[in-house]
Amino acid sequence: MSILTSGNQQRATQARGKMNPPKRWSAEQIETLRRLYPNTPVFDIADQTGHNPQAVVKKAKLLGLQRAPDYDPHAFYGRYVKKGNFKI
Repeated sequence: MSILTSGNQQRATQARGKMNPPKRWSAEQIETLRRLYPNTPVFDIADQTGHNPQAVVKKAKLLGLQRAPDYDPHAFYGRYVKKGNFKI
């Protein structure tokens, strides 16, 4: 027996994020992903496609996309780290 009423259960489910359906990828977004994924940081691709970075990585894996052999993920790291948030 649950102590949550149906309205409370629905709100609790929404709070956990289970009520939000995933955004669909358009053909144009997939083409952008295919073109940019080998040499572009995931955060930039996410900005251009409107999907979050996790969705970009997941879709790239599903499509079998790979990074270029000379791609260096650390080359762009400083662009995404706010100064003063960490100690060296």
